[in-house]
Amino acid sequence: MTMRLAVLSIGDPATYASTRFRVSQYLGIWGEAGVSAEIFWGPGSVDRLVAAGPFDTVIVQKTLLPSRDVGLVRRAGGRMIFDLDDATWSRPGRPFSWPTRLRLSSRFRSICRHADLCVASNRVIADRLAAWGGRVRVIGMALDVDHWRPSPRPDDGNIVIGWAGAPGNLPFLARIAGVLASTAAANPRIHLRALCGRDPGMDGIPGFAWTPWTPDAEIPFVQALDIGVLPLPDDEFARGKSPIKALQYQACGVATIGDGVGASRELLVDGRGELVHGGDWTGAIGRLAADHDLRRRIGAAGRAAIERDHDIRVCAQAWLDCLRGT
Repeated sequence: MTMRLAVLSIGDPATYASTRFRVSQYLGIWGEAGVSAEIFWGPGSVDRLVAAGPFDTVIVQKTLLPSRDVGLVRRAGGRMIFDLDDATWSRPGRPFSWPTRLRLSSRFRSICRHADLCVASNRVIADRLAAWGGRVRVIGMALDVDHWRPSPRPDDGNIVIGWAGAPGNLPFLARIAGVLASTAAANPRIHLRALCGRDPGMDGIPGFAWTPWTPDAEIPFVQALDIGVLPLPDDEFARGKSPIKALQYQACGVATIGDGVGASRELLVDGRGELVHGGDWTGAIGRLAADHDLRRRIGAAGRAAIERDHDIRVCAQAWLDCLRGT
């Protein structure tokens, strides 16, 4: 069965994380299944999509359209799917003003009402889209487990603790910078690493090194870790996150430790992660740093869960079912 698919993307499909992990990485698999995809993004993308139509299906990927554009896009495709992987009805830190929240709610209700299907990356987002009238299916974030895989670590007694994230998430890392600094100062065998598109400004911490983000740097950076940290504040935006970094840590067999806020908690239960209780990052890091076998068990459980639930081939098939309306 052949299909002509349009994707209205929120960002550059080569570099924008949400688009890379929700759309771009599936294009080859979709193509083998007979789905020919065209991606539209940037200024004028709606008009260019409409002019290029009609399409069999349109995915509106995270783009919150005004009502006029929802109607235009809806008519350009036989089916319309709205995909969301962040709680974009809120934002990190300071909440939106009430007028902005009302405007966002109106747009969400409009697109949920017009879409044939809403796809959410986790249950927190799914519940909100359903409350706005959407027919919802959950498809989690995915990785190619043939590339994201464990790599042998040197048995030299050193422990590498690392964080990977976008520049906009650096405040999350800053929340535990003091704990990381004191932990490294107390144990010279602990080395701290960060992968980010901007310098985290932690050069004064003993044993810290920053790796500038590039696509090619991601996998070897994570493979070199013994512990991956996932600090998150307990706010509305963070509760809706589906942190791809947690999946990357786990796919590489890295013991993952995090606050377990909202949807991210789903990724750290059943032995596949270490949950921080009551903000006690010092105790949680200390337990993992001191117990090699615990790190190994958590890493193995995380890897098994990624292979079962978050492999790119598993999620690509779920997406194909959605595209075909089955």
